[in-house]
Amino acid sequence: LKTQNITIPCFSKSIPLPESGIDLNLSIGAFQKEIFIYEKIFQKIHNSKISILKSVVPKCYLTKENSLLIFEDLSKSDFR
Repeated sequence: LKTQNITIPCFSKSIPLPESGIDLNLSIGAFQKEIFIYEKIFQKIHNSKISILKSVVPKCYLTKENSLLIFEDLSKSDFR
């Protein structure tokens, strides 16, 4: 098998630092809800035939519970 490196433009979003509201974020589950939206709802959009939404909803490549999201960088597709 041949392997090849692929560069995927992306950006990350991490949970806020403690002094900026992590306790509130964790207590209301905001970050976990955002992960759910990207893993479940938006994944269905990307699997659908609704192409207009695919251009404004980034793919979510990786999630770590209550800590990190890695997204497709839509600016590389001229999204502003």
